Amino acid sequence: SVYREKGFAVLGPDIYEPATGCHRNPYKTEGYSRDEAQRLLRNMHLWDKFFPYRYGKLRSASRTQKRRDNAPSSEVPWKREAVGCMLQGSCFVFSREFTSVRSVAFCPDTFLYFEEAILARDCEKLGLKMLYSPEVRVTHLGSVSTKHAGGSDYKREKLKNRQHFQSVQVFVNRYDSMDVCDR
Repeated sequence: SVYREKGFAVLGPDIYEPATGCHRNPYKTEGYSRDEAQRLLRNMHLWDKFFPYRYGKLRSASRTQKRRDNAPSSEVPWKREAVGCMLQGSCFVFSREFTSVRSVAFCPDTFLYFEEAILARDCEKLGLKMLYSPEVRVTHLGSVSTKHAGGSDYKREKLKNRQHFQSVQVFVNRYDSMDVCDR
């Protein structure tokens, strides 16, 4: 098993999304810095201000979005194992090492978005190993949680933006603290 061979506190599998043809892990080679998160918050204010215009542009762009994997195998991130990277949040495997030091997986102050960034930061603070392994694979249907929220696509997109903004704000507020989410 991957755990016996490599050991980890948190494992992220190869997450394939058939609707886009994308592999969602590893999400980022390292966690977000405070500056990156603050820049994201500033941009999100602008996104919200221009939301009706941006919403139309996003819909047309998402219909054609595909990740191209024409690079050699060694250069395609999802084809090789990675340690210390930020993992995408639709599927995690937590080991006993993780559950022995934390009673919750995700920060309860967030919902749906940026949970993986907070988790990566907390694991870094605690010295817990996050591992991406392409040996473990899952299929992610994408947006299923938000589709159950009801309402129009526009209202769901507004909800996603609001939740994302609040979660990034939680990350920025907690960044320098040595505390980890554990309630």
